[in-house]
Amino acid sequence: EEDVYQSPIEKAKYVNDQQADLFISLHINSDAKTNENLYGFEIDVPQQDGKRQNIEQSNFFAGSLNNALTKNFQSNGIKTKQKGIWILKATNCPAALIECGYISNSKDLTLLKDEKQRSKMAELILEGIGNYLMHAKE
Repeated sequence: EEDVYQSPIEKAKYVNDQQADLFISLHINSDAKTNENLYGFEIDVPQQDGKRQNIEQSNFFAGSLNNALTKNFQSNGIKTKQKGIWILKATNCPAALIECGYISNSKDLTLLKDEKQRSKMAELILEGIGNYLMHAKE
């Protein structure tokens, strides 16, 4: 109902305290300047570091999200950042961070401002979650 800031530490603690089945962090990507060459979705997964559990499940989860989103949107695929993303490392459940396009790209920005397109993104993310849950039990 409202926008409440939580630090990454607070978010990870909340997710772990709830014993969540999945974690998604939604973001909008950006470049330092307007750049029409950078566009589309990206999905980040936890870095394999020997401590992280659920790497395979996180990758499968990200794949389910990516498969759903590519029905309507451009994807740059699934990535693992070299330095890692702390929140993905700190949560105990399968996790993915979705960059929903580039705010520094005029086409992505137009898409992000469109309520119907945002609703479609949400529907496809839910579809990806559903597909993951349906196949994760197999």
